[in-house]
Amino acid sequence: MAQDVHNPVVAAFVAQLREFHLACGAPAYRSLVDVSGRLADLYPEQVRERNLPKLSVSAISEVLGGRRAGLPSAGWVVSFVLACQRRAFETFVISADPGVDTVPTWIERLQQARTALAPECAASGEQPAAGERPAPYEPAQREGEADTIPDATGVPPQAAPADVLDTSADPAAGASAAADPAAGASNDAGHDDGGVIRR
Repeated sequence: MAQDVHNPVVAAFVAQLREFHLACGAPAYRSLVDVSGRLADLYPEQVRERNLPKLSVSAISEVLGGRRAGLPSAGWVVSFVLACQRRAFETFVISADPGVDTVPTWIERLQQARTALAPECAASGEQPAAGERPAPYEPAQREGEADTIPDATGVPPQAAPADVLDTSADPAAGASAAADPAAGASNDAGHDDGGVIRR
């Protein structure tokens, strides 16, 4: 059953993805698409046989803009997180690529969101109740625009906030304690639960 795009649980998870994208220097969507196509080469032991989806500009825009119903798939979230981190490393926003070490935290967040949605769907037999729509999110994402968004002084961020990239952070910390989950949408943001990376 598809979850309503306006559901507060979905909105909170999308807010976490947007916060993570910003913490990684707000890489251009097209650069994330490029990196997602190289994930199997970048992380061969962990990713090669997982069949992670390649990201698309339209899917990233729809998910982060809150225009995609429901949660993205686990595979989509893993591709998005790994691509953001890698691009942040390649553009010197972070000093080391954490690789797949952050994946379990994001999968846990996604599972928590799915669990929070399940009682609503089961009780009503319908889609979850509508909540506020996530704020539009479209930082400099047109082809050729910078990978980082300058702060008020015009200087791009030099490091991602530790609480967003910290792999030891409590998964309940973040945009909302009620919605700390991570992953799952349709097509490019597929609804399958495959592609989960486990160590």
